[in-house]
Amino acid sequence: MATKKALPCPTTIDRSAIFNWGLKISNFSEIVILTGQIDADPDGNVRHPDDPVGQTQAIFDSLVGMLEAEGWSVDDVIRVEVTVTKDVDLDKHRAGIFGVWENTFKNVAIKPAAGTLRVIHALARPGFFVEFEFMAAR
Repeated sequence: MATKKALPCPTTIDRSAIFNWGLKISNFSEIVILTGQIDADPDGNVRHPDDPVGQTQAIFDSLVGMLEAEGWSVDDVIRVEVTVTKDVDLDKHRAGIFGVWENTFKNVAIKPAAGTLRVIHALARPGFFVEFEFMAAR
């Protein structure tokens, strides 16, 4: 199993309940990368239209399922990237989106590092408001 060490940033706000500003990973032999995670059904249709928090929950549920299918867990996640479209009202939805994130990792002793929160014009298909990427190591 990988060894994780949180690297706090003393010059900014403490977000360690959700993520770490830095993470040192050592003693790992495998990496899993889950890219472009969206709230799509098997036909590629959005499952929670007009609901960025619902889309986020579905993405994190999928994360757990994908990891468990390979014998991994959220304890192995070392990095999370998030992209939202300009249609997401972050003043309204930030707490919900980050609440899903926080709840998913609530029992993880050392939270993953987080990348930049990107706000873009649109994702590849209409109706998708949130996309995540995850990296895990063990």
